[in-house]
Amino acid sequence: MSPDSEAALAILAAFGVILLLSLMGAYLVVGMAWERSPLRTGDGASKPSLSGWSLIARAIALRCPRVSHNASRHHPDLAESA
Repeated sequence: MSPDSEAALAILAAFGVILLLSLMGAYLVVGMAWERSPLRTGDGASKPSLSGWSLIARAIALRCPRVSHNASRHHPDLAESA
């Protein structure tokens, strides 16, 4: 195997690891937002579930002070949880 092909494989492997870690992070962000969601009461009532994008927005608002300050004005879903 030539040095150029070894370097190319190493770069592809690095991008694969970055992709895997990014997907794991996104999964954890949605999980954190779902854990704090008011819809997770378990009382058996049939409430409409939140979309994944709403959960991601809520998680970012909970983790970032700059976003959470302005989030309630732009997203009415986040005004209830703040």
